[in-house]
Order: sequence, then C-alpha cells, then structure tokens
Amino acid sequence: AGPEQLNMPWGIALDQAGLVYVADWRNDRIQQFTADGKWQASFGRTGSGRQIGLRSRSSGACGPRPIIIRRKSGGPAMSGKKTLFAGARIWDASGAAPFEGDVLVEGNRVRQVGRALPQAGCSVIDARGMTLMPGMVEGHAHLSFEAVTSTEDLITPSPEAHTLLTARVAKVLLDHGFTSAWGASEAKLRLGVAVRDAVNAGLLPGPRIRAGSLEISVTGAMGDESREHNPRRGPSIIVDGPEEMRKTVRLCCREGCDNIKLDVSGDPFYPSTPAHTTPMAFEEIRMAVDTAHAYGRRVNAHTRSIGGTKACLKAGVDVLYPCEYSDEETLDVFEAA
Repeated sequence: AGPEQLNMPWGIALDQAGLVYVADWRNDRIQQFTADGKWQASFGRTGSGRQIGLRSRSSGACGPRPIIIRRKSGGPAMSGKKTLFAGARIWDASGAAPFEGDVLVEGNRVRQVGRALPQAGCSVIDARGMTLMPGMVEGHAHLSFEAVTSTEDLITPSPEAHTLLTARVAKVLLDHGFTSAWGASEAKLRLGVAVRDAVNAGLLPGPRIRAGSLEISVTGAMGDESREHNPRRGPSIIVDGPEEMRKTVRLCCREGCDNIKLDVSGDPFYPSTPAHTTPMAFEEIRMAVDTAHAYGRRVNAHTRSIGGTKACLKAGVDVLYPCEYSDEETLDVFEAA
C-alpha cells in the first residue's frame, strides 16, 4: 500500500508488512490476519492509528465496496517497520572508502549505519556480496521525454498515452536507483503533476518527484513551433512581456507544478535562435521568478548563452541548465550569486 492509503476494491488487501486485511461487510469492520492466516486484530471506524471508511459502489448494495484505510497523521508509511540490510559493502557518498557494515531503515528513513547492528525486531536482508549506496537524484528530469528525436515526438502523443509513458519513465528511474527527480519541464502541463500525485499516493512506483511545468518561451524563440502560415502548438507556452509571464506562471502554479521552466536562450534545435542568442528579456525572467517565489515554487531556466545566464543569475533563477557559454564576467556573477 502507499504512504497515505490502502485500497481494497474487492474487499482484501496486503500491506508492506505482509499483513492481510479482509473486509467484514456485515459488521462494518476490517479483520487483520498474518500472512500465514492467523487472526490478529479487528478495526472499526477508527483503530490502531488508522481511519477506516466504507462506501458503496455504483454496482449496487450487493456489489463489492472499496475500503480505504487512511492514517490519521501524514507521517511516512509503515513508520514502525524496521529493515536491516546486513553485511553490505556500503558506499555512503561522503568521500570515504566503501566499508562492510549494516544499514538500519525505519519506515522510509535511514536510522543507523554501523557494524553488527542488533537484528531483533527487524526484517533482515542478507546483503553480503552486494554494494549499498544512497539513492541518486535525477537533477534534470523530463519524465515525459522518451526516445525523443524531435519536438514532434513531444507534441504528437495524446494526453492519455503521454500519461502512461510518463508513469513508465518514472518507474524506470526508480528501478535504476534514482530515488528523487527534479522536474526540469514536461511535454504537457500536468504530466509531471499527475504522476507525482499518483506516486505520492502509492498508486504507482516512482521516485520522489518535483513536477516541472511546460516550458515557457517567447515568440520566435525555442519552443515556438508556429509560423505565420502554420500556427501550431508546441511543447511550450508562448508569452510576450512581463504581464503575460505573470499570468502564465500563476497558471502553472494553480495546476500544481513545483518547478517553473523558462526558455531563456536559444538552442541548436532552432536555427533562427541559435544557442548563443538570448530572446527572453530580463524583465520577463524577473517577473517569472518573483511570481513563482510568491507561490513557494522554484524556477528552472534553459540558458546556453552568456547574456541569458547572467540575466538568470541577476533575476534569482534557482536552477540553470546547461550554461556552456561563459566568460570571466559570467563566472564572477556565478560566484557572487
């Protein structure tokens, strides 16, 4: 089950501790059993730190009803469950050499790292011969980008197909050791938001996600796919001027995006605005930063050009990608920031 709820659409469910929950419709309760079938406990509307709600489905009173078990607090799931990884070769990313030892995890937190840790009360995983390391962070995540060779690959998929693709990429990241993903931007406004929310609810496997917005650009710049004779929508929102920027950032915040993405400089994909150019004005960048920060959100910027990078730093942009053009003055601005 996920961090916040355990869904039982057919009256039975298994949680992360291996306990079985069976709906007792007659008594409006849930009966708890161990994995080998021994009865453990009975819960009513409240009990053992959980709140239980039963509701009818549209299939009728005789049809199956879902039970949702919600924890009273918003703490981590299975906060009392202890898992001990024993005998692993531990690389802790501190700069120290790897060493043999144990790692104790409680809920979703590492509680202790050491040698010969007590195993009582723990689920023990024999990790001898294996390397244990911290989860990695994907710091430039595009969860909705998969095998992309052109912007057409981002425009063409339907929202439904693109949501499934985004969920699949989130699982791939987790399976490869990435436990956090900082969303740079997505191909549609709510793709990252939807998958983030599903992961947080325990409905989909994936890393911790900060959902990126659509890219925000200006007329004639990276992301503007239109021509005078062929207006079309690209994987971006086109704005011109500070007030349009303010409204667009507010829209992205309203829709649940954690990170706001700006296309500040040009890019080799767009011949009319090569990488060393800076189509977005400082006033537009500053408006985006002020508006996003007022909502408690962060701002990412695509900036390859020297002018774009300096403008982003002076405006207070939080994350800059990829900044390959530079000079001494730009490096000084980086240092001052």
